[in-house]
Amino acid sequence: MHESIGADGMSGFVPQERHRKRDTAMRCHAPKKQATISDMDAEIAALERRREKTWAKQGIMQQLLTGRVRLV
Repeated sequence: MHESIGADGMSGFVPQERHRKRDTAMRCHAPKKQATISDMDAEIAALERRREKTWAKQGIMQQLLTGRVRLV
């Protein structure tokens, strides 16, 4: 931990050190965030496919019930 004494006599972190620690922390968490987002994208895609199938089935049932389409 590097400290410097400012003009007011108070000690504090060197700004560069603070940014370096934040960048390191962000890089450590980035793969976890990317994996979570990727998992969420896959789940959303699966739900959308399921919704499309459900809508298609509902459309077919509606056509059968209204008599617009008949099974032979």
